Amino acid sequence: MNLTRLKTYAPAARAALITAVTRRAAVLGIQPERVEEVSESGDVALIGGQPFPRSIVPLRKQLLDLIRRDGFDHTMEAMAYTWFNRLVALRFMELHDGYLDHGYRVLSHPQGTPLPEILQHAEYVSLKGLDREEVIRLKLDGNRDEELYRLLLLAQCAELNRILPDVFSRLDDATILLLPDNLLHSDSVIRQLVAGSDAEDWQQVEVLGWLYQFYISEKKDAVMARKSAVPTEDIPAVTQLFTPHWIVRYLVENSLGRLWLLNHPGSRLREHMPYYIESEAETDFLKITKPEEIRLCDPAVGSGHMLTYAFDLLTLIYEEEGYAPTEIPALILRHNLHGLEICPRAAQLAELALVFKAREKDRRFFKKLDQGLGNRGQGVGDKGMQRPHIIELKNITFDEGELPMDWLAVPDQWPMGEVPAKADILHDLYLFTDAKNFGSLLQPKLSEQQLVFLKQRVTNHYPLTPNPLFSNKVREHVLRVLEQAEALTQRYHVVVANPPYMGSGGMNSSLKDLLKNNFQSGQADLFSAFVLRSRSFVPPNAFVAILSPIVWMVTASFDAYRRLLLSEDNIRCLVQLEYNAFEPACVPVCAYVLQVAAENETSGEFIDLRAFTGSENQSPRTIDAINNTSSSYRFQAGRSEFTAIPGWPVAFALSKGFRKVFVSQACLGSLAIISEGVKTRDNDRFMRLWFEVSRSNAIWKPYAKGGGARRWYGNGLYVLRWDSELWSFKKASGCNFKHFEKPAISYSTLSSHYFSCRYIEQSYFGGGGAGIICAEQSDTELALAILHTKVVDRIMKVLSPTLNFEVGTVGKIPVVARPTEFSAERVWSAVGLAKADWDNFETSWDFRDQPLLRPGLKGATLEASWRNWEAQSTAAIRRMQELETENNRLFIAAYGLDGEL
Repeated sequence: MNLTRLKTYAPAARAALITAVTRRAAVLGIQPERVEEVSESGDVALIGGQPFPRSIVPLRKQLLDLIRRDGFDHTMEAMAYTWFNRLVALRFMELHDGYLDHGYRVLSHPQGTPLPEILQHAEYVSLKGLDREEVIRLKLDGNRDEELYRLLLLAQCAELNRILPDVFSRLDDATILLLPDNLLHSDSVIRQLVAGSDAEDWQQVEVLGWLYQFYISEKKDAVMARKSAVPTEDIPAVTQLFTPHWIVRYLVENSLGRLWLLNHPGSRLREHMPYYIESEAETDFLKITKPEEIRLCDPAVGSGHMLTYAFDLLTLIYEEEGYAPTEIPALILRHNLHGLEICPRAAQLAELALVFKAREKDRRFFKKLDQGLGNRGQGVGDKGMQRPHIIELKNITFDEGELPMDWLAVPDQWPMGEVPAKADILHDLYLFTDAKNFGSLLQPKLSEQQLVFLKQRVTNHYPLTPNPLFSNKVREHVLRVLEQAEALTQRYHVVVANPPYMGSGGMNSSLKDLLKNNFQSGQADLFSAFVLRSRSFVPPNAFVAILSPIVWMVTASFDAYRRLLLSEDNIRCLVQLEYNAFEPACVPVCAYVLQVAAENETSGEFIDLRAFTGSENQSPRTIDAINNTSSSYRFQAGRSEFTAIPGWPVAFALSKGFRKVFVSQACLGSLAIISEGVKTRDNDRFMRLWFEVSRSNAIWKPYAKGGGARRWYGNGLYVLRWDSELWSFKKASGCNFKHFEKPAISYSTLSSHYFSCRYIEQSYFGGGGAGIICAEQSDTELALAILHTKVVDRIMKVLSPTLNFEVGTVGKIPVVARPTEFSAERVWSAVGLAKADWDNFETSWDFRDQPLLRPGLKGATLEASWRNWEAQSTAAIRRMQELETENNRLFIAAYGLDGEL
């Protein structure tokens, strides 16, 4: 698939469509600052002096109601998005033989001529609602192609509304008013769509997902650039990421595929699953007997990529069990696949993708869908046809007094005699007031059976008008609430998701409160809350398969989250990707499968791809490790091996020898105080480069602020204004000053290379340079020696894979007792060598003279001086290497890790 062309086309299409629908609104007398009045005369409506068919008046009123509710800009953006999805769907269908009944292309021509094929054969096109006499009249006129094409396109959308009502509109829907003008022009949105991608790309349904991600990419960048809480309406743009196909296969094969193989060990499904990871024998698993029993859910379905591959795998399962090929698509949609989403356009694409998958397997699927279309989950007959179970979670509110309570006084007909409290019923009815903000995180209180009972009661006892209690609008809203609540209450065998990623800094206040009150151990990020919610969707021993940032594996802010997962779940398998392998996420990610609430511990299989740069290397390296159990980057570990390490990091790449070190040794946090130091929050006010102030001014103190990767000593570039103004400013924010003005070890909290630390004479540090303060000089010497070993380098690469060295993580470094051969002189020699090197340059505040002019180095020529200094520097480097080699030898032995490094 030519992603480069799609990535170029989709953002440009968004801008063009927003402009086009805005211009179309202006033609109808609707602008942000002014709305023209309508005057009606006979069959004509005059708007701004221009005549229109009178039939547009009620549609225009619908559009104005939307604008009053959502705002002009938001409505224009939504309308542009709606037409984008429709055009994309039409493009996909016209490039697949038989998807359109009339057989003509709607947006293009197979010979590449400018005018669409449907326009060329307009008189032969049969579409419900299309006025043939009007078509022939416009065709014979000879110069009405634009008008005729608009008529054909709207009729095509109305025809497809019968099978895809969430995507395509009827002719009485306001969206038809904003179909852009000039559709046959060389630069029209339709011509751009046809020219902006290769026809071959449309053979795969995944093209819908890629277009969706690229379409919203510029909006995502704009929202992220604000660096503030994300408004509810922008959450989809910020959090939607299209998952690469190989990761989807890995997740689905090791969850859905694993469930089937555990129940059917003789199945040949394994032959079709290259990303399936064999593991030790499992005895605890969910029991299923036939394919119809399986329920799989994606609670953040996006454009449906997880479900489309699950569809493929389920097709193989049904075929293996002997089902008729033409029956399988309807069975899968009816029984197996479920998706939840807050973005209406993404939900449309997910439904499109599944319908197209079904049509691919059954040429008569569209006709069956048209003939047997019922509500979701309500097929016709035992093998009835219905739309996919894709639920867009909508905001639903009831005005005060709008929802009558009399209907809640129901007889004792509740399922299994469970009569819920009235408060719980009301809780669920009012649950979706802010559904677009919370999505699948919402948790109804009623059971699935109770919700089904309520839905049946409303349907059977309170039919449409005349109705003694409900207005039709309220009845519709109640049924929608119950449908959404039912989807959130169902139990699934498998949950597969690439959940939204959003740290607390991006959350609005109500979202923060929801996580704090309901997902406390996962409140650090939206993805962790979604994982916890996904766990509640499934029974014990079910599978939850997730793609998420790797931060949960090691960082201190996820300690409680890890403890919950590792105390109850087994990690069946995990692949940790290279840092930039999943570029859209902007963070390093991992893909893993949890066996939820597993009674017995089983070892998991782990694959570490960090050494293999580039997204193109991740898939083949994963398959290589799957097929080669002795691969150097494949590991095996059980949850008890992680819980033995402080903070329970998922440190699978540490050998058993390294894990024993954590159990047998004290940690650095027990030997020293580790602090982030002073974060001024106002660097212009309290910080300077050291050469910007007078050295005689005592209020300016050397300030260790991180810096580049440098070991033992250095990076002293800044000074801190240490006076009463800073003290009062920082005391107000709770900063503790008692550890300052002492010798310490400073380290950079963020690095693009490796963990590095330096000795500082006075412990003024912060702003990217955390500090380690020991009570005794002997402890400082020991800590300096340990922190410069290969042992710590290996540990930090595992505990801080993001190269963000948190205070809590550094505190977990195991510390051995001072070895007999330990030499403080060796430590200070290394510090002295590093200091001498740093002081050779003007950036050091202890710079005294130019090395080339020093006695003993100055030669007769500049070249001779340079060679003398180079020889001295080479000797110093060699001496430093000797010191570090000896230091490594000593502590590798002290940790009992001989042969490990």
